[in-house]
Amino acid sequence: MKTEEIYEQELDELIERNYYSEEWELQSAVKLYYDALPEDDRPIFDRMFIQRIDDDPSVANISISTAFNLPEVGSIIAERLSRHQKTSQITRTMMYALRPYSDGECFAAVERFVDSEQEIEALRILGRMNFLRAIPHFRRALKRDQLLEVCLHIFQDRKRDVGLDQLIDELAMLIKGREGYYRRRLEAMFGIKKGDHAPFGEREVARIITEI
Repeated sequence: MKTEEIYEQELDELIERNYYSEEWELQSAVKLYYDALPEDDRPIFDRMFIQRIDDDPSVANISISTAFNLPEVGSIIAERLSRHQKTSQITRTMMYALRPYSDGECFAAVERFVDSEQEIEALRILGRMNFLRAIPHFRRALKRDQLLEVCLHIFQDRKRDVGLDQLIDELAMLIKGREGYYRRRLEAMFGIKKGDHAPFGEREVARIITEI
């Protein structure tokens, strides 16, 4: 059984070997390393990394944290993100790292960046974190022409995650109270991309508009 110090050294060596790699390549390499750890050793590695990111919430450490999905790490990143008043590369990296976490603290930390320069990222990440809780933000976004394509991609992601039937139920919740208006906005949204580039087929669109 290895110690926390040995695991930290191995992680540093892995990061160094991937110094010139793309971010996703480093994340993949770290995930492969983590997944191969002996089951009994993972708590040792987890303790090391939780302390590491608390001591040094750098872009690199936050980026590779997506390989572990540790609730304690999510809380640390959310707390640090909540301190930032301006958008930057670090706030973008933090938001993406919080995608797997759906708890209120993490959601609220990302939610602060709606209506900021990183609004598009925030909306898409909120949709992955907790789609139902993010519905009020989607209602607002659908009112703005410049955000219709963002909404289209968010709903495409949701269809991929939960299926068309559940998406239809959730869109029915979204439009409740202003059905006519939001049907027109959804029709405008679906009309942005046609043919092979459309994330929803014509039959799917017709079914959604009819059933909601």
